[in-house]
Amino acid sequence: MLLEPAGRRGGVSSAPTSQASRWRHGDLVELLFGGFGLVHDQGNASIMQERISWNYTTWLNIAFLPLAVALLIRFL
Repeated sequence: MLLEPAGRRGGVSSAPTSQASRWRHGDLVELLFGGFGLVHDQGNASIMQERISWNYTTWLNIAFLPLAVALLIRFL
């Protein structure tokens, strides 16, 4: 059985450890991708100006909004 920290004291002690682990793994992934040449040069990057549009995700958000409201009312 795993022992999990309980309460505020456990959260305070495990949060920095978890964040440090994320940073280390992020650096490892960056080094691996850079080592295999999978990272593009910044000179090739371009930022496209996007206009506000109603795409499929907008419609999905609108469609599921009543479900979210119903669940909030039900469980709060």
